[in-house]
Amino acid sequence: MSRSTEAPNADRRRLLKIAALGIAAAPFASSLLAGEASAAALPMVDEKDPTAAALGYHCDATKNPARKQADATCANCMFYTANPDGKAGLCQLFQGKNVCAAGWCTSWSKKA
Repeated sequence: MSRSTEAPNADRRRLLKIAALGIAAAPFASSLLAGEASAAALPMVDEKDPTAAALGYHCDATKNPARKQADATCANCMFYTANPDGKAGLCQLFQGKNVCAAGWCTSWSKKA
């Protein structure tokens, strides 16, 4: 084979590899995007839930007598990830449930 025919073949092989990787990654990308959209559809944690009660969780931090810092809310906690609406979000401590952005629990730790 001459050198001029090897270069187009190498380019074609590289293109096919990139296309195959893109096709293989597509389901994962769509599931990640769907995961963000479905996070808002998760139920809110009930203050009477055993985990919530053990952690002293309240949806309204101002009504929580255990809270010592006035600015401490779920919204600025390291365990919290806000939903697109900003009113609620996911907490690593309450798997599969949303918490109020204005809430608070005893595990609150300020975001870095």
